[in-house]
Amino acid sequence: MGNSTGGTVTFYAACVDTRIALAVVSCSFCTFADSWLSLPHCACGYLPGIGPVADMPDLAGLIAPRKLLIVAGQNDHLARIEGVRKGFAQVQALYSEMNAAGFARLVVGGGGHEFYPNLAWPVVKAWME
Repeated sequence: MGNSTGGTVTFYAACVDTRIALAVVSCSFCTFADSWLSLPHCACGYLPGIGPVADMPDLAGLIAPRKLLIVAGQNDHLARIEGVRKGFAQVQALYSEMNAAGFARLVVGGGGHEFYPNLAWPVVKAWME
């Protein structure tokens, strides 16, 4: 679990480590075009050369069918909500193909680039029961 760069690290770790059963990715999941490549920003979330091969939503297929909770802010200037929603639609399709549609969730808070515990923790709790 992590927010911003921590969310990015969580996402990539879950992509490659199948021991991670539940990933909470906050304020970092988005299409590359609507986040890392759209504005001057650190290169901490974009893997050099990945663009022609896969976008962030494609990589989520490496996490499926394990649980993936994406937390976003409606007004996040780094991971713009349009790109988050577009990417999550792709994630939903991937999870549906794997008969795991209920294991990918998106929660959106009303603010900016921050973690939304009141939205995230109930999902985590329900998945852990």
